[in-house]
Amino acid sequence: MRGSVLAYPVANLAHLAGLVLLLGGIGLLDLRLLGALRALPLSAVVRYMVPAAAGGLFLLIVSGIAMFAADARALAVHDGFRLKLLLILAGILNAGLVHIFWKHRLARPEPGGQVPSGLRIQAAVSLALWCWIAVEGRMIAYG
Repeated sequence: MRGSVLAYPVANLAHLAGLVLLLGGIGLLDLRLLGALRALPLSAVVRYMVPAAAGGLFLLIVSGIAMFAADARALAVHDGFRLKLLLILAGILNAGLVHIFWKHRLARPEPGGQVPSGLRIQAAVSLALWCWIAVEGRMIAYG
């Protein structure tokens, strides 16, 4: 990463693109689960936004590893970076739990438009976590 003039900027742009895909995809789904955007069928939001969010997460991980390699020693001891990693783990765990417990409900239209309260809670946690992760990532540059 340090040996190339373009490597870090390209990784940084890829990281930003991944963030847009992740927050756009999971954010739209979470907002829909929380009751916003009711005109969008939940099954369609799941079908299109979950793959976008997963692709964004993959891009974030790959580009994040590349950027970490540029300054691993300093980042490894940075409290904000460590917190970001824990939050990412929590976000991935939450997404996994949604998949395990709610996949069957997300794949079919909801009766009467009702989303179970447990799923709404997980959507709120997801939205808060991924936004916090994005903010924490930006704050690393200033701390």
